[in-house]
Amino acid sequence: ATIAELKALYAKHGVLKIQDDDMVIKGKVISDDHSGNIYRELYIQDATGVISIKIGLSSLYSDYKLGQMVYVRCGGLTIGQYNGMPQLGLEADKTTTNDYETSYIDVQAIIDQHVFRGEIKDPLQPYVITEDELKAAIKAGFEGELWGKLVTVEGVSYSNEVFALCIGQELAH
Repeated sequence: ATIAELKALYAKHGVLKIQDDDMVIKGKVISDDHSGNIYRELYIQDATGVISIKIGLSSLYSDYKLGQMVYVRCGGLTIGQYNGMPQLGLEADKTTTNDYETSYIDVQAIIDQHVFRGEIKDPLQPYVITEDELKAAIKAGFEGELWGKLVTVEGVSYSNEVFALCIGQELAH
């Protein structure tokens, strides 16, 4: 299956525990938690979109390299979202009150049943977009094709304040 097909299940049903044990998605790793700015999640991207895999471990960069192919067996996992970002994890913990539709997969034996590392290839190159395309993507949110993808915004000028979300690669020094 593609990431878009998985996201379409969420769009149709809302939070959903995947029952199909044969459903597998694959994508290239676009996140790196080396600097600590991405917490216990792995972002993968295919030609159709991006999804966060809620692997509840830190230092994921040691095991999942930028550009590495990752295969995820979705059966038994839950598709949800947080602040518009699609997430694949375990069923949400119903004993606490929270805003999360999924929980972390933080037991190594369960991770090993669902997440498989593949070959390391070149990291994905960011999509180059304009400021207007960025504004349109933010407006489209979860339904937009750029939501969560690795991008570079060209032609942007800054005022006194700068707000940025960088997912994927660290800036070169």
